[in-house]
Amino acid sequence: MTKIQPIEIRKAPRSKYLSNRWLVLAALSESPSVLNGVPDNEDIRHLVSGLQTLGVVVTKHENGLVLSKKPSVMPKEPVIVHCGDSGSMARFIMALAATKSFPVTVDGSQRLRSRPMAPLIRALEALGAKISSTNGYLPVTVQGKIRGGTVEVDPSHSSQFVSALMLVAPILDGGLRITFSKPPVSVSYIRMTANVLEQAGVLCRLDEKGVQIEPGPIRLPSIEIPVDATAASYLMMAGLLGPNPVAVLGYQYHPELHGECHFVDHVARLGGELMLQPNKVIARPVPDFVSAELDCTDCPDVVQSLVVLACFARGDVRLTGLDALPYKESNRIEDTARELSRCGVSVTTGSAWMKIGKADWRPCQFVTHQDHRMAMSLAQLSWRVKGLNMRDWQVVGKSWPEYWQVMAELGLPLAQKICNGGEN
Repeated sequence: MTKIQPIEIRKAPRSKYLSNRWLVLAALSESPSVLNGVPDNEDIRHLVSGLQTLGVVVTKHENGLVLSKKPSVMPKEPVIVHCGDSGSMARFIMALAATKSFPVTVDGSQRLRSRPMAPLIRALEALGAKISSTNGYLPVTVQGKIRGGTVEVDPSHSSQFVSALMLVAPILDGGLRITFSKPPVSVSYIRMTANVLEQAGVLCRLDEKGVQIEPGPIRLPSIEIPVDATAASYLMMAGLLGPNPVAVLGYQYHPELHGECHFVDHVARLGGELMLQPNKVIARPVPDFVSAELDCTDCPDVVQSLVVLACFARGDVRLTGLDALPYKESNRIEDTARELSRCGVSVTTGSAWMKIGKADWRPCQFVTHQDHRMAMSLAQLSWRVKGLNMRDWQVVGKSWPEYWQVMAELGLPLAQKICNGGEN
């Protein structure tokens, strides 16, 4: 029997995670840098605007952006950088602002104002920055300049505190030694930052106790941003849950550098069929999944994708290692459980785990909690569950503005309803 040929997705979004890091490094480089394939979404637009506010020249170039420095001048007006909903941008910009000789105020949305910044504030102050904040939350005003040396960081809530310091470390006199006061969550993101630095010619040594970054020039080759592993998970879900296989072209499986690639491994544990090929992954429909326990420590941003697949398992699925999830765009443990309960899924939660049980499906209207990943993952339920609607579905613009159009073309019922102007 001949297998159905997969629908090929040739324009999956490029990595927001890597783009954030390369953009900051390009802003610190003494020579112009070319970044190809930078995605166009709300988070990236906020970051580019913030870098321009801090004196970086950004111009479009064919399929990418060119970044170069302007001569440093003291601004005449107060410098304010608004980060929207982007936690990574806020933390990266705070560190970058601490290398400037003028004060910079970093602010964001109401949700971003509730996300923790104190560990990074303490680290920057220890390095010589003067900082005023709202009890360790945004808005934060940073006055540099910081110096190199050794600093201790608590990365137990977010690895972004470490990555922010790593990105600016090469331009500090003497470099920087960052020691971990507690084990970091999502250490794969720290490995990603280390890999990006090494590609830029910076010597970086990471171990379980911390990371050492040597000083030196940042030299960026012409960078091609690969497919975003988390965005690819939604396309793979379409192939697993929908009627047709889906091939995501440009997908690269590097779990040691991008933890979200572990989605592929966890799908296998659930009994799903994903086929890795050079620069491609193919997902084929699965009638149902099997009971499993999944350690998601290194892949927090695909947890909601895995939770949705778990709803179609023949037994309970337990997901652990979710320590970072309460501090994301929403509380991705409790808020995700609340939304699944609306449509009849039995969910049990703890401080860092979820258990997905039997589903007694019923129609409902989901609330996104202003979380783009909540919207994109829960929408995939509509492949097999009727009567689903969603409020505030536009939130996907944070990372993938074309999500609904792409999914509607694949046949996702909720996406087709949204694109056709149906009530939600």
